[in-house]
Amino acid sequence: MSTGDVYTYTTEDHHCIEGLAIENDRGELIDWFWGGLVVSHRQHVSRDAEDLKLIANLNDYDLTARDGRESNKDYAPEDRLMIHSQHMLQRTHYIRKGAKPDLATKIENARQRLEEAESAARSARFSVEWAQKELAELEAAA
Repeated sequence: MSTGDVYTYTTEDHHCIEGLAIENDRGELIDWFWGGLVVSHRQHVSRDAEDLKLIANLNDYDLTARDGRESNKDYAPEDRLMIHSQHMLQRTHYIRKGAKPDLATKIENARQRLEEAESAARSARFSVEWAQKELAELEAAA
């Protein structure tokens, strides 16, 4: 265990508890619900937690562009890391150091965007048909 290690774990209490902990420079595991800003006895995570699972070390990753506010979706899943807080309302994205955008991932993302665009086009067609029908009915009644 070392500074920057990121762990997941489960807890029965979910009030102000994230289930994601990061080891600080004092060797303490701190639950990340408050993003490490508030540290109380409730935020300390026991190393004896039954299902404590190491998922990454922050030192192996770089923040994405704009201080982590950009997505890392063009990188292979194994090269991505998302640190979340406040039950996923806050998200910070990281990319493994040295990783490059992954062509297979970019292709899959493009497929997804195409499916979303096709769905939007179908919806727009139905809206046009509905509006045409409504207009025709109103004109016929006039």
